[in-house]
Amino acid sequence: MSAPDTNTKRQEKNHKPSLFGTKGAIIAVLVIGIGMVAYNMMKPEVVTQETPSGAVATENDASGTNSSTQTGTDPAATSTVND
Repeated sequence: MSAPDTNTKRQEKNHKPSLFGTKGAIIAVLVIGIGMVAYNMMKPEVVTQETPSGAVATENDASGTNSSTQTGTDPAATSTVND
């Protein structure tokens, strides 16, 4: 049994579209992944605390200027406090 004809230059030329598509897919995944990480790092973190009276206080941790207090589950009982 003889060895197969292995001309790597010709094989690379024949597979150029497939290699180009594979490299493009890898680059696209990297760009999307980096974009997701950057987006999640730039989102402000929201801190929720329960007060002793049972009200839920939500404060925007990034700026500290937007806070609201909600009592119970009734949306009509929501009051907003700006510092």
